[in-house]
Amino acid sequence: MSKVLRPLLAVAALLLGAVAALAGERVALVIGNGRYEGTAPLTNPVNDARDVAQKLEALGFTVVSGFDLGKREMELKIGAFSDLIEGAEASLVYFAGHGVSDRGGRNFLVPVDGHLDAPGKLKFESIAIDDIAELMSQQTAVSILILDACRNNPFARAPQGTRGAADASAGLAAGNSYAGTYTIYSAQPGAVALDGTGRNSPFAAALLKHMATPGITVETMMGLVKTDVMAETNGFQEPDASGLLGKPFNLVTGAEVATRAIAAPDAAETPAVPGIAEQAQIRQFIESEYLDPDIVNLEATIARVYMPEANVFGTFANQQEILLLKKGFFDQFLRWELSLYPGTLEITFASEKKARAVFVLKYVYWPKAKPDTPAEGNFKAALDLVEQDGRWKIQSEAAVN
Repeated sequence: MSKVLRPLLAVAALLLGAVAALAGERVALVIGNGRYEGTAPLTNPVNDARDVAQKLEALGFTVVSGFDLGKREMELKIGAFSDLIEGAEASLVYFAGHGVSDRGGRNFLVPVDGHLDAPGKLKFESIAIDDIAELMSQQTAVSILILDACRNNPFARAPQGTRGAADASAGLAAGNSYAGTYTIYSAQPGAVALDGTGRNSPFAAALLKHMATPGITVETMMGLVKTDVMAETNGFQEPDASGLLGKPFNLVTGAEVATRAIAAPDAAETPAVPGIAEQAQIRQFIESEYLDPDIVNLEATIARVYMPEANVFGTFANQQEILLLKKGFFDQFLRWELSLYPGTLEITFASEKKARAVFVLKYVYWPKAKPDTPAEGNFKAALDLVEQDGRWKIQSEAAVN
């Protein structure tokens, strides 16, 4: 953390100590900056931030928010946020406005009073994102950064209607994956994030649409947001993400992953009890199809593995929608290894053609952003399966407790 920021955080902690007692299990910091003094103003960041803050509050988050903030005001808001997240279950930061990076690739958020007319001013006139990310990851098990800021634009100018800044070597730099933090960017490296012509930016509109969907993980939500933004901008803007969460997490407080109930066999029927052969078929299906998908032929894999409509972590989707979700997820990684944790697979049958498989899934991912830093972990998964035309297919997949 910078020497400039640390004492201000300490002062803020003293001033806002009484507020700390109100801290909830999930805490968010939401900032929208649009009325810039030293570079191109933006129309929608304040609208975006107000709407996101309202949505997060409705989802049970304790929200610290601020709009059109100068540097000292931003530091005080970060101080209040720091005081509240100690011991919280999750922390989230949403920023809409101008974002820049220095020549070393370090990312910064720009206050409205930032005057970045020389490279040397950047660290004094703006807020380093890695300071905020460090704060979050040290104090909460789940930390999420959502940055609706431009990732392009050279030092001298920022195109009207985009969210870069006019005073750094570039917008937000590529390849920044903050340890312990899942980071969502509104645009790819080298691309611009549109401010939009309506009330919200294309990215914020998609985020607001999907963030309250019950039962879906943040990663699944990101896939839905990405699909909507690309459709809205005709492929011009493509959101990006880096990092991994240590466990499945959704934004809806207390939400349980919705699954289709497997109908119990009719009492008058006496179905045959599936034996070792059927259990072996399901194990083989999980290991060879579900955990080792053919990514080169992903469309055919989805058609082979999933029912025509399936519940994918709380979202009912057809096979084309499932394809987009899975592709968006796997595109983040160079390679991965998925496997069953030994001795955890439990299979129960509702009938000869319906089964439920529950197991611990082990994963290791090598992110494209940091291929030398793999992320690994595990979570408990449940698959509701239906036998169709002699093959087992997934009717729903979920993360369970």
